[in-house]
Amino acid sequence: MLKLKKIFRLKINFMENKFSYEEIELWICDKFSEELKINSDDIEINKPFSEYGLDSVFIVQMSGDLEDFLGLKINPTTLFEYYTIEKLATHFSNLKNNL
Repeated sequence: MLKLKKIFRLKINFMENKFSYEEIELWICDKFSEELKINSDDIEINKPFSEYGLDSVFIVQMSGDLEDFLGLKINPTTLFEYYTIEKLATHFSNLKNNL
């Protein structure tokens, strides 16, 4: 039930085009969880993407998915600049909420 509430809140925020750090982090963790086929609770938000063994194809694809989710144009190199989930979520929550 809690996850359903989070998903509903994300849909509302998508329409309003504002997201908290926690919502962005949750979305990224879910994407990693799907790709790595592990529980999202096992994902370390301070671990560099490269340590997960994710390839550049996934990173570029994820940047496109993140564009759709946030409603922003994102350069794929951004995911290399902000190379952990924590750094990426912080960057986009600050950017998004200051527009």
